[in-house]
Amino acid sequence: MIDFVLKVSPLHSVKKQKYPAMLVVTGDHDDRVVPSHSYKYIAELQNKAGHDVDGQRPLLLWVRKDAGHSGGGGTLKAMEETSETFGFMAKVTGVKWQD
Repeated sequence: MIDFVLKVSPLHSVKKQKYPAMLVVTGDHDDRVVPSHSYKYIAELQNKAGHDVDGQRPLLLWVRKDAGHSGGGGTLKAMEETSETFGFMAKVTGVKWQD
């Protein structure tokens, strides 16, 4: 049984290699996925990927304060989270903003 669990575990499947930019998002009040799992996962990715010298492939953790599994917080909070996510994607893909 443990062999199967280790094969499907995201944490135990991290290999020593370069990874693309990632933004792992969790809520500090998530009752379905314990936030510490996200901490461990991103730390393992950073450990196995090594130091990203050029900063082009950041491996980041975003902990949403006072949020659960599906976020929450109303329209303003949803707009802020969407803009942060698109900002991250724009930064790592090199998209230039235009008016």
